[in-house]
Amino acid sequence: MSNGDTADEGSESIVLIVDDDEAVADTYSMWLEDDYNVRTAYSGREALEQISDEVGVVLLDRRMPNLPGDEVLERIRDKDIDCMVSMLTAVKPNQNITELEFDEYLSKPVSKDELVSTVEELLFRDEMDEETQEYLAMKATTRVSRRGRQKRSGQMR
Repeated sequence: MSNGDTADEGSESIVLIVDDDEAVADTYSMWLEDDYNVRTAYSGREALEQISDEVGVVLLDRRMPNLPGDEVLERIRDKDIDCMVSMLTAVKPNQNITELEFDEYLSKPVSKDELVSTVEELLFRDEMDEETQEYLAMKATTRVSRRGRQKRSGQMR
């Protein structure tokens, strides 16, 4: 799949997949292309070139060379793009996770069912009022932060 491809022109929701591992990004794209218009970006810079108000969900790898996912997320929020963002990464959550304005956080490896249900959930949440969206994003941050603390304390034993 090439960068920027879209599938099913009849779909209205655009999902932007951002991962520097092209095989991973293309796999996620194949999983979603039957139900959504899918754009792929293989770097943070490509993601920022492709992001627009038409994008409903961004699946964003956290660890990428040159422009990491955390910085891409910050720039998306600074541009005031109204989209839902799921960090999708193998990076273990750390203390600065609470500073990131993501809506969901998935740890790799991710199954097709988990990816599809996350996109569906985020698109559903996007229709909710702003207070509910903020609450659910805060709940996701708290869940990820707890998971990170549990993993760190388990490693110390």
